[in-house]
Amino acid sequence: MVLATYAYGRCNQQKVFLFAGSGSMAISSDDHFFFFRKEQCKRRMEYEKESVCFCYGGVEMITNFKFRDLTPGDVEVRVAMCRANGLSLLIYKDARVDQQILDETVGQLNWKKSYREVKGNLYCTIEIWDSDKSTWIAKEDCGVESNTEKEKGEASDAQKRAGFAWGIGRELYSAPFIWVSSKDCTIEERSKGVFACKDHFSVSAMKIENKKITDLQIINDNTGAVVYQMKNARAAASQSSGRKAESVKKAEPASVEQAQPKSKKGNLTLDQALDHKLPSKTGDMLSLKEYISVCKTTEQRDRMMKFLTEKVKERSEHSEACLIVHRALQSHEISFS
Repeated sequence: MVLATYAYGRCNQQKVFLFAGSGSMAISSDDHFFFFRKEQCKRRMEYEKESVCFCYGGVEMITNFKFRDLTPGDVEVRVAMCRANGLSLLIYKDARVDQQILDETVGQLNWKKSYREVKGNLYCTIEIWDSDKSTWIAKEDCGVESNTEKEKGEASDAQKRAGFAWGIGRELYSAPFIWVSSKDCTIEERSKGVFACKDHFSVSAMKIENKKITDLQIINDNTGAVVYQMKNARAAASQSSGRKAESVKKAEPASVEQAQPKSKKGNLTLDQALDHKLPSKTGDMLSLKEYISVCKTTEQRDRMMKFLTEKVKERSEHSEACLIVHRALQSHEISFS
């Protein structure tokens, strides 16, 4: 794919745009555009912005373009669920990050977005101009409503998901489960069994390799202390896993199930999350694995993703399992089929 970038300047007091690939030129005068093929643009032109000569409508081309990785400043942090003994965090990108990266990579005039509603779901379409094919290439996805400003939140979420479809910020799908102990933040009980944290958190360092997060550091903005370090967390988990494996070996369990580590608060495995049961509309208790298995159509899968998102936001006893399954589906660690 060859995507066009543009050059802008003035020639005889007229705005001039040159488009790569197609070799065409547009001259704007009094808001009217006139297009010329490159063989009609043989004379040299000097631009105000920088003294560069363009012949035959030639402009720099973007070939094999690649969206850059997210930086710590691009990533936001919010509390996913809060308990008496700690809380879990989610890292995410803002819709403005998608717009900034699109501007940086393909140019402000070479992409556009639009919205449409399909069966009650709001879809955002991001299109990028392909000058090699002389057409717009589109990718889209739907969003979910937020707790505040539902319509605006849904539109923003749809745009971010469409950005994921283009590969912008896709490394966020590899984010680890982030647990912060209550000793590293301030948690208060608002009502019986309902906890909240007013502290703010941010990403202070992040390393990405091949679109995978390999290191992540998060600080508590209120105290300035590091509350999560990915490598340290992995090392601790590895040591813990090694101790459990040794213990299991000594115990010589009678079955594989007995060898599985027991679930701890804030530390469910994916298998445990899939086996977690929730009440259905009929009152039956169904596991998340059973919920997923009946989702055959795109609409059913979209509804399931919304259902999981809502359960996470409820901050109930089901939130942790739903969060883990939601992430596994997004990263394609598991699938609906």
